Amino acid sequence: MSYSVIHSVLSPQALQKTLELNYKLPQIEHIQYYQAGLNDTYLVRTKKKKFILRAYRKNWRTESDIRCELDAIIFLHKENINVSLPIQNLAGDSLIKINAPEGTRYLVLFEYLDGNPPKYKENTDNEVKLYAQAFGKLHKKLKSFNSTHSRFKLNMDYLITKPLAAIKPFLKHRQSDWNFISHTSTDLLKQLPNNLQTGFCHGDLNTQNVHIKNNTIGIFDFDCCGYGYYAADLAAFHWGSKLEGKKFWPAFLDHYLIENPLNDNDINSINIFSQMRHIWHIGLHTQLSHIRGHHWINDEYFDKQIELLKTW
Repeated sequence: MSYSVIHSVLSPQALQKTLELNYKLPQIEHIQYYQAGLNDTYLVRTKKKKFILRAYRKNWRTESDIRCELDAIIFLHKENINVSLPIQNLAGDSLIKINAPEGTRYLVLFEYLDGNPPKYKENTDNEVKLYAQAFGKLHKKLKSFNSTHSRFKLNMDYLITKPLAAIKPFLKHRQSDWNFISHTSTDLLKQLPNNLQTGFCHGDLNTQNVHIKNNTIGIFDFDCCGYGYYAADLAAFHWGSKLEGKKFWPAFLDHYLIENPLNDNDINSINIFSQMRHIWHIGLHTQLSHIRGHHWINDEYFDKQIELLKTW
């Protein structure tokens, strides 16, 4: 009896053959399955340099979504923003389609950005300043970005509606907690002011999606990018810094605003979007549980996440 596949882990050996057939690379020495995240990430080592290979999960992003993402990265590179560029293959494209056991998947090979995530322990003020300036410049440059390819929107359906739909089945036995999350979401939507500035955003600018080297910030992982609210994009950093107990948010915002000024409504909505971000994050975990397992999405998990949401 044959079984259908929800999600496969592609063999590094098979991927090496695909890369050798489709790219003009130095001799590949090793491919390592590096991270199982929203997509599968592989670290590719050659004699001269390293690369990152992303294998998009089936039905996670459309081909048009991915091509728009790549257009944005290439645009930013041309605007002198330090990003991880996609590598063109021998066909003159940056995208490869493969037939995985579960169906069509897409591969993109990216440059590896040297450096390390900011630690915010040593030279904190300078790292915060560099990150904030890079973030502000990114938003400012993307105001003139256009692509012929469509991309999903980072709207309220993305931020709230779909996450709630993914969370609800897990709280059938915790009706009071579901009511709290549902009512909180409704209240947050009501609190959002009008006339918020929008544009093309990174979508996930947390401290793990940048590297710093020689006082230069490099930005990567644009998988969650799209047209959305600048305040919501800032909220990703605000949310992460608060969870880590860091107190550098005021300085970060000050340096960001020098590069990309926002109005009072935008600034006042950041905390609202940070709470939405937490709901979105819970929804992301529940949405991915069918491929990453349900065992850890348990009562202990929800006790912690709901308590964190209440602390906002």
